[in-house]
Amino acid sequence: MFRSIFQDLKYGLRSGSTVTKIILINVLLFVVVGVILKSFVPDAYDWLVPYLALSSDLVWNLTHPWVIITHIFIHAGIWHILWNMLQFYWFGNIVGDLIGDKKILALYIYGAFSGVILYLVSYHFILPEHYIGAYAFGASAAVMAVTVAAGFLAPDYKLHLILIGPVSIKYIVLFMVISDLVGTTGMINTGGHFAHLGGAILGWIFISNLKSGNDLSIGFNKFVGYLMEKITGIISKPKLRVAHKSPGFKHENRYGANKSGHLREVDRILEKIHRHGYDSLTKEEKKVLFDAGKNED
Repeated sequence: MFRSIFQDLKYGLRSGSTVTKIILINVLLFVVVGVILKSFVPDAYDWLVPYLALSSDLVWNLTHPWVIITHIFIHAGIWHILWNMLQFYWFGNIVGDLIGDKKILALYIYGAFSGVILYLVSYHFILPEHYIGAYAFGASAAVMAVTVAAGFLAPDYKLHLILIGPVSIKYIVLFMVISDLVGTTGMINTGGHFAHLGGAILGWIFISNLKSGNDLSIGFNKFVGYLMEKITGIISKPKLRVAHKSPGFKHENRYGANKSGHLREVDRILEKIHRHGYDSLTKEEKKVLFDAGKNED
């Protein structure tokens, strides 16, 4: 059974939609940090959370910059992650179907960053001083960005709610936004409600720009693609030993006009690894490199 579950998770992370991958990453991290670590090593959990969560302290965030990303993927409890992931699944799939799967991650991360900005602004310029010292974590702002985007893309799309029936998502989104506006006046999770509104604003900005012909995901996707290419190249690049030229081998010039076809093929393969990573090679190309290494000395 566990082997089957592992295979399903592996397949989902490799071949699933962006919505599926984000949900799986959130759930896996929650199981590791929010369930296993919190339940069995509570002291370690209490020590670790400040290093993963976003702080209202600007100095802490500047000296621990990774929290800008890590806080998005940890949750306070089972109901926190359950609601966030259900909401993301419902509205994320609508958005993905309408504007394409490749725009989801950009919208999700932009929404989280927008939530960070409004969260910090609220703590330093709006809320009383006794609120300072709090931490924030969870994907709520990112999910809210996707939710509002769905509302502006397909306002009359209907979701069937338990005990209520079919409801246009424009009313669901409106209810959520109003709830967060009201929440900013209360004493419970006030900074969180401001963060949700930051995500909501970003969702509206993202779709408004898209309708005007300005795709805000392009630059983000290029950056992520470049980053992943570099990481993949570092991880998968093999340590290769290429055959030396034979004693009688001559170069007519520095471009190697007299190189044998075999050595030119090795150079081509090495260039392919540099550009696309070792995993991009065919079986035949890997064999050429293997044989080249065997022939050394």
